[in-house]
Amino acid sequence: MLENVEALLFDLDGTLIDSVGLWHDIDKEYLLSYGIQIPPDLKPAIEGMCFEDTARYIKDRFSLSVSCQQMIDDWNRMAYEKYRNEIKFKSGVEKFLAIEKAAGKKLGICTSNSSNLLSAVSSSLGFDRFFDIYITGCDAKKSKPDPEVYLQALDKLGVRPEKCLVFEDTVAGIMAGKNAGIKVCGVFDTYSDYATLRKKELADYYIESFNELI
Repeated sequence: MLENVEALLFDLDGTLIDSVGLWHDIDKEYLLSYGIQIPPDLKPAIEGMCFEDTARYIKDRFSLSVSCQQMIDDWNRMAYEKYRNEIKFKSGVEKFLAIEKAAGKKLGICTSNSSNLLSAVSSSLGFDRFFDIYITGCDAKKSKPDPEVYLQALDKLGVRPEKCLVFEDTVAGIMAGKNAGIKVCGVFDTYSDYATLRKKELADYYIESFNELI
């Protein structure tokens, strides 16, 4: 899987870090503040969306009067301290990144999350030890499964798609990598377990944990 690969690109939430459960709690708390119970289909509906697209979707679906920007500001505020102080690497990730960095691979993060929260967790976990570039939902106009974040990363790194490998934990993310012409390794995450079979169908490779690659 890693032979002849010059660059590795990673989704953030659910792929590198254990944070998807945090977002479920935030979504639940936020909607409850408007008297709305979180519907079971919300998670797959917003999977892969950047903050702007998620805000528009939730505002329209639940007819909220609050502005999209206020929603985004609220979500950043609710999550910031947790990203800075509580979020950890998933098992095996830190060692795998160190090995691949030492081997001379170019490493990048391509996330739909905000630059604000990426900065918070990056400072806490020392991302700059490993990663050469960061592409966030603030940099891309289109959300996954659109390939924009991955196409931007290829351009910044100067790497051809066939010399790259993407790691993603969601169906939308896997499709984004594939739509960019890059091979994708699906990654298990508890909060996308409902889509495991579909992820395995779409991805070129699949791992339960990064420990398998060490």
